[in-house]
Amino acid sequence: MQLHFQQQNVALNVAKKMSKTLHKKIVLNNHQRNDGTYAIYLQLRLGKRKLLNTGLYVKREEFDAVKQRVNKKCAFYKDYNLILEDLLSKVTNIQVAYRLSNHIFTLEELVEDLENPMARTNFVAFYKNELENQKQLLKHSTYKQQKATLSKLEKYMPVVFFHEIDENWLKKFVGYLKSKLKNKENTINGTLKNIKKYVHIANSRGIQTPISYDKIKVPSFKSKPIFLHKKSIDKLKKYLDSEFVNETHRNVLRRFLFSCYTGLRISDNKRMTRENILENYLIFTAEKTNKLQRILLNETAKSMINKKGPLFDDNYTPEYINRALKEIAKICGIKERLTFHVSRHTFATQYILAGGNVTKLQKLLAHSNIRETMIYVHIVDDLLEDDILNMD
Repeated sequence: MQLHFQQQNVALNVAKKMSKTLHKKIVLNNHQRNDGTYAIYLQLRLGKRKLLNTGLYVKREEFDAVKQRVNKKCAFYKDYNLILEDLLSKVTNIQVAYRLSNHIFTLEELVEDLENPMARTNFVAFYKNELENQKQLLKHSTYKQQKATLSKLEKYMPVVFFHEIDENWLKKFVGYLKSKLKNKENTINGTLKNIKKYVHIANSRGIQTPISYDKIKVPSFKSKPIFLHKKSIDKLKKYLDSEFVNETHRNVLRRFLFSCYTGLRISDNKRMTRENILENYLIFTAEKTNKLQRILLNETAKSMINKKGPLFDDNYTPEYINRALKEIAKICGIKERLTFHVSRHTFATQYILAGGNVTKLQKLLAHSNIRETMIYVHIVDDLLEDDILNMD
């Protein structure tokens, strides 16, 4: 049965708003339809009131307002009353589930559970519903990343009952990510982090799982950053200036190399406009960290952007850019997989190699912890040791 919102959302007085008692009642709508019938509604009160259309319609004389049921004057009174009792039973079951988990629920949460009954049993349906509810609150990149996890879940098991989510299920899912999808450690950890988030939300809503969210351990794994050596950067610049480069590759290379000299993430790279440039500085608030950043543009960085109008001549999607970078790497004979993670790592590594200060680099990359930045110092130390060995 499909429930429908009636445009009723009447705030009660302050004292009633603080009440934790849910009141439910079956009522008849006052509006008479053309066929002489009235809609039957489920009325819920918990600080405010909501009316949910049950999809049932009877004549006024066929409804007993005291008993809150359809009377024998209606030919379908037995079926209608069974539907009403089943609906009230669902409300009670949801109440009990919340009470057992010591969760003080809202009227909105209860209505959502009524309208999406599968979301209380099927984790995949719950994840999908919650993700869409949060869509406007999440950054676009975060939404896409969490939606990618949902896609993996749907391919693995379209229906995952909450009572199935235990340590063994998690191990099998990780095995699927490794063997079938060929995901790397960092990608797997990101996927597990998303699973943990939505299990946490479910647990907080009174939905129990054999393994609670706080028992789901997400390993802290940091792969060694991939960066470009100066020879590879020079190859890309040479291709950019050649007569053989096509328009798409030229546009993509300018963006990529600009990030190699500024450390910009792709999300920030694509947001930059002329207004972000003040004299020789790039000033912006990073999308990921929400921190204000100020980066000095050297001559090479400035040569990658237009002197007037838009900084770049394209509006390609990140996916399109990554495909173009793969083609460019092949043409230039670069074995590394070119991504904007690589351009960022390249900037950091080249900065330290040029004698840059690690504390200043931490600010340029907007790292919250100096340990993140120290990775590049260790990389440069290893490179210098290799140079010594090459002297033999």
